[in-house]
Amino acid sequence: MKASLGLALLAGMGLALYTPDGWAAEVSSTAKSACMMAINSQYGGNVRDLKVVRSEFSQANSEVIVKAIGLRGGSTNEKLRCLVFNSGKVQELRVLEN
Repeated sequence: MKASLGLALLAGMGLALYTPDGWAAEVSSTAKSACMMAINSQYGGNVRDLKVVRSEFSQANSEVIVKAIGLRGGSTNEKLRCLVFNSGKVQELRVLEN
């Protein structure tokens, strides 16, 4: 019982996920939130909705791909790539496609 509770806590905190291939680290919610805040800031707070398309954990910088929906003053939708430390410090933010 204790082991399964520990696994649930780890997965709920976004720290690790058990896959058929074994344990895989996940990008922290702090890092994902930092990317979304950076994107919204880049567009002056005018993003209607942000959706994480995918994310990939790395010890150095994790990658988070986000779709920004409903932008004002530009393209309606953009997909952006965010490189971020898992602590939440954004290193790079760039548009992938319009």
